[in-house]
Amino acid sequence: MEFVAVAWLILDLTQSPFMLGLTSLAQALPTLVGFLVAGAAADRMDRRRLLTFLFGFGAVVYFGLGVLVLTNTVQPWAVVLGAFLLGVMRLLDQPARHGMLPHTVPRKDLPNAVAMASMAFQIPRPIAPALAGVLIAIVGIGPTFCVIGSGALLAMILYSMLRVDAAPRAGESHGWREDMLDGLRFVWRDQLIYGLIGMTFVNSLFGMSYVVLLPVLAREELHVGAEGYGLMQTAAGVGGLAGALVAARFARSGHRGRQAIGGAIVFGALLITLSYCPWYAVACVLLFCVGMANQLYMTTTTTVLQLSIPNELRGRVMSIWGLTFSLIPTGGAISGTVAEHFGAPVAMALGGIAVIVTTVAAAAMLPRIRQLDKAVSLH
Repeated sequence: MEFVAVAWLILDLTQSPFMLGLTSLAQALPTLVGFLVAGAAADRMDRRRLLTFLFGFGAVVYFGLGVLVLTNTVQPWAVVLGAFLLGVMRLLDQPARHGMLPHTVPRKDLPNAVAMASMAFQIPRPIAPALAGVLIAIVGIGPTFCVIGSGALLAMILYSMLRVDAAPRAGESHGWREDMLDGLRFVWRDQLIYGLIGMTFVNSLFGMSYVVLLPVLAREELHVGAEGYGLMQTAAGVGGLAGALVAARFARSGHRGRQAIGGAIVFGALLITLSYCPWYAVACVLLFCVGMANQLYMTTTTTVLQLSIPNELRGRVMSIWGLTFSLIPTGGAISGTVAEHFGAPVAMALGGIAVIVTTVAAAAMLPRIRQLDKAVSLH
């Protein structure tokens, strides 16, 4: 809802695509430049208290923007600043949240917990943008920000009530620089960790760029309007939810290697098929399968990482992994350039090929990737 509200407000104030892009950059910039600091902070601090503070801080920003709109004093610079501050909130939220998850459930239940956490992001995906649009149309942009702020307040209260098993933190006497370097060293030295993170990087940079190309595919290849494009987005979102449910169902099946490698290869193959599909209905079915395969792969990868990282390094490693999602806009820019010269189908197909080639290469060259079930244990 936040992304819709911020984008609508900045366009309403400026009618400038440049300012829209600048605001989007302000939202992503903190993660791109500060992920190592955020990971070190998550490992040094009480994660529950940090998350409680962050969502209280976010509520202040949301209500602040709402009040500025309601009093007719909002300026473009204030929206860009608000987007940047919310980007800082997300920067610190991701490693702290992932770092805290293993201390809320027994280790044997962690795969199911990771899948349920993925569902928490997938369920709102097809609903929240439409809800934000309806609220803006009915009550206006100012009250919409207040509604979003109320959600942040609720999250703050829930985090403050959460019972978390305390775990001793090692290395707190080190300096910040040494803490950040420790996280990078751990990733570099562990074949399983850098292999999975590398695969996720390529998936986000080239595979997930299909999201950026989707409106082009809808309009120029499938010849459907905004309603058809919206349904395509919904199909992918529902597929992502189904993928999270499947991951939860097979969380303890002992086939994590097949789920990760197979999910990535199927995801890439589906992208290639989708790129040259001439039928709208079939494209929607393919998008459902794309969302499902990608979510199954990503949930399995996240589970393996959570099971493989020591607590004292969890925040730092998960902050590096979280950087992958900030690569999606960069991948979109690359794919957009390719689509400009060779067409959207070629750009999307190349993304699928990149995902398949990287996955096969990682599975062939890194034995621990092929043997995920032996590499991690639930006990």
